[in-house]
Amino acid sequence: MPEGVSRFLLPFSLPSEERRIPISNSMELAAIFCLAEINREKGGGLISKKAPEEIMFISKVYYPLWLVPWGRRTLLFDGFGLMSHKISFDVLPDAGVFVREIKGGSNKFEVYLAFLSHNLNYFKGFTGKGEKVIKGLIMDSSFIKDFLSLFSNGRYVKS
Repeated sequence: MPEGVSRFLLPFSLPSEERRIPISNSMELAAIFCLAEINREKGGGLISKKAPEEIMFISKVYYPLWLVPWGRRTLLFDGFGLMSHKISFDVLPDAGVFVREIKGGSNKFEVYLAFLSHNLNYFKGFTGKGEKVIKGLIMDSSFIKDFLSLFSNGRYVKS
């Protein structure tokens, strides 16, 4: 495992606070089976019959969620990249154009001052809007809140 990386196993399900009896593994599997059975097509109507779907297997898998430190924050990423977040931002004028124009007129002091006074507000305006999609970044506050509430019930895993 890379240095600085820890693996943490979160529970698959948690009982509500009102529940007195802990959820057993077989109860958890029965609940998953019921959810799968609800969504299964049962064979169609009276006129157009089709073969009913069969559930071949149900498997509990470990879903990779990554916590990545960034400055004084920690970002949460979906390891499979199914979730993403779009960031919108204003686009500033091109600084390269400004630098090339100032270098071109910098041989005389008067031309240099005229250029600066003429372009005093060059960087105040925005040239447009931009968007950047960060694949895997989770920004859904209710998901993050639920995710963080699981940590008290999780455990570190060595391998």
